[in-house]
Amino acid sequence: MEIPKNTKLKWDGLLTEEHLTYAGDDVYHLFDLFVALEGVLEKHGVLDWIAMKLFETVYLTLSGRPYAGSLSTLISYSPY
Repeated sequence: MEIPKNTKLKWDGLLTEEHLTYAGDDVYHLFDLFVALEGVLEKHGVLDWIAMKLFETVYLTLSGRPYAGSLSTLISYSPY
């Protein structure tokens, strides 16, 4: 899946129709991206582990508790 990126679009001002179209195009692809990523994680047997770690990270962040890891730590570590 390729999503063309307009790197010249500036976001420091009022939103234009071009901004809304650009953002809408990104959102349009989110579900397909989710399904593809979920399939890869399931194939490698880490979907449940990633879901648990994501929940843990979000919970700690929202409750104001420090998280002792980093996203790169989560990505590079696998329980299997």
